[in-house]
Amino acid sequence: MQKIEVPLRTLNDGNKIPVHFNLQYSYIVLTFGAGTRWKTEGNCNFVQEGVIQAVQLGFTSIDNAEIYNTEKEVGHALNSLSPLDRNRLFISSKVLKNLDNIEQACRESLRNLNLDYLDLYLIHSPFFKNFCSTVSLEEAWLKMELLVEKGLVKSIGVSNFR
Repeated sequence: MQKIEVPLRTLNDGNKIPVHFNLQYSYIVLTFGAGTRWKTEGNCNFVQEGVIQAVQLGFTSIDNAEIYNTEKEVGHALNSLSPLDRNRLFISSKVLKNLDNIEQACRESLRNLNLDYLDLYLIHSPFFKNFCSTVSLEEAWLKMELLVEKGLVKSIGVSNFR
């Protein structure tokens, strides 16, 4: 199967993200989402097969979140792709329910995914106070910045914020 060259866009921090379309400077990232939809009735094979097929079809971006509860399956799928060209894949995840200990949540995601680092780690929702009452957005962001300093993630951001 022929590999598709995916153009890259430089983020504000200098790291690059794969993009597929430029609609007058609005870039669209085509990502395989490993959300809860894939994990039906306890059947984890859907997630694993979906990730494997997505990568084989040329997807270069895989999206996860701790709340989806599919990271282990994504990790198994990535392990089965041998040899895995980690530099070719852009792996993201999101934290929400464990904002009280962001570093622990990130390390758990990395363990589940069997990765050394994430390309992008996001605060999943502006409604995180529903999940965690002790951390402000400012405190959470400072903890996210520490993840970059420690080399656990390359880039950080937010998701579903207006």
